[in-house]
Amino acid sequence: SESERAVKCATRAYELRGRVTERERLSIEGNYYLIATGELVKAEQVYELYVQTYPRDTGAHANLAFTAYSLGDVDFLIATTAAPQRETLDAEELADYCESIKCISLKILATEAGGPQDETGMVRFHASMQVDGKRRLHAETSQFHREDGAWVYEAEDEAEDGEAGEGGEA
Repeated sequence: SESERAVKCATRAYELRGRVTERERLSIEGNYYLIATGELVKAEQVYELYVQTYPRDTGAHANLAFTAYSLGDVDFLIATTAAPQRETLDAEELADYCESIKCISLKILATEAGGPQDETGMVRFHASMQVDGKRRLHAETSQFHREDGAWVYEAEDEAEDGEAGEGGEA
């Protein structure tokens, strides 16, 4: 299955992580803890270090947010949402949503801008998850901007949810 292949690949990459750059090592370690071992707290710690070390890497930010959903870290999710949207979020509703899903994997498809001199950025991704016992694929293009120098989630340009077929694809 796709899940078994993902675990195998994440484990092998983890075993070989001494041969890559620091940025690649952080990505590999975060993915290993998220996908292969399910140690979500360790994954979150690695992704936090990744974001601190490479703040312009929008993929690192997306992985950190994905892990926060996995952990139900509502405070983090609210704090990293843009001010206008933050005011409309219901913490209890967000917590219920986090509890209703099991995050399986995140695939970053594309990023634009989001560099140290940029004020905006975009990440397009596929998130594989389990919702109410059914495998789902969430495809989204998210927009980010800076508030007080920090990246915050602004909005999704487009999102599509579908039942995942064999291999996790919708």
